[in-house]
Amino acid sequence: MTNSRKRGFTVIEMLIVVTLIGVVSAFGLPRMNELMKRESTRSARREVVTLVSRARNSAAQRGCRATLHIDAATERVWVTVCSTTTTGLDTLGPILNTQTKYKVLMAADADSLPFAANSLGLATSTISFSFTRDSYSTSMRVTRVGRATW
Repeated sequence: MTNSRKRGFTVIEMLIVVTLIGVVSAFGLPRMNELMKRESTRSARREVVTLVSRARNSAAQRGCRATLHIDAATERVWVTVCSTTTTGLDTLGPILNTQTKYKVLMAADADSLPFAANSLGLATSTISFSFTRDSYSTSMRVTRVGRATW
């Protein structure tokens, strides 16, 4: 007697597996969405910290004043420093727009942070930043001398 049974999955078995995957995904997606919000706000904060370091380092390297510019109304942050080839200022790197890049709203209580040629910040007070996406928010502070903390 020969065995004519075919190997494989039935349609019912496949439907059960697909249904189980759908149920597990339905529970996992809201958690993943919250994780994405948290990570995007942290990424925006990390990039602003990087720009603070870039301003401080470029002031020391070029031996002139560098400035971290903050436009909270448009969620933009960028660094300018004296030009090495012409008179005027160079903008270092791209202008960060936290809304466009990370979908994060940024607020700050100052519009700039200048750094002297010795790389010390020249702010009159500590600058506070907040980064918000939907219900998640994170913050950081930059001291008067240019040290970022969170």
